[in-house]
Amino acid sequence: ARAALGRVHLARGELERATALFESGLVPSRDWNIWDSSVFSSLGYAHVLAGRLDEGLPLLQEGVERGQSIDALGIGHAMRLSRLAEGYLLAGRLDEAQARARQALELATRQGERGNAAYARWLLGEIASIGERPEPEDARRWLGEALTLATELRMRPLIAHCHLGLGKL
Repeated sequence: ARAALGRVHLARGELERATALFESGLVPSRDWNIWDSSVFSSLGYAHVLAGRLDEGLPLLQEGVERGQSIDALGIGHAMRLSRLAEGYLLAGRLDEAQARARQALELATRQGERGNAAYARWLLGEIASIGERPEPEDARRWLGEALTLATELRMRPLIAHCHLGLGKL
């Protein structure tokens, strides 16, 4: 329940409240040896968005690793991969960010997770737009595809991120 409420605060950008809820959600996981990969991923994501990359990246990595080994159906794994990709992007680790975003897109597409596919496309557009050798045409293509899908799915925050990315280009 704490993790679910934490995800609401995370979606609203209320990072401190989300972090507190995720951290309290880890206590029963540790005490009962029940490892919910989404809690690790969500807490790590809140940390990286708050600029605490040293705390967040290991949790994001652990969320991906635990989720891959525990969840045979792969439910939520595309989002965990995308969050890790965004963490790598924020840390300036562009090759790793791109690899994870591509994995996320492939998995989301294969599983019919259109929202997660839109998010992965946005990440690929962001990655293509920065770095030592930006690729503006690739960035426009990825951001355009993400925008189209996000618009169709009414994902307003992602729509705004796509417009911002296209505006920067």
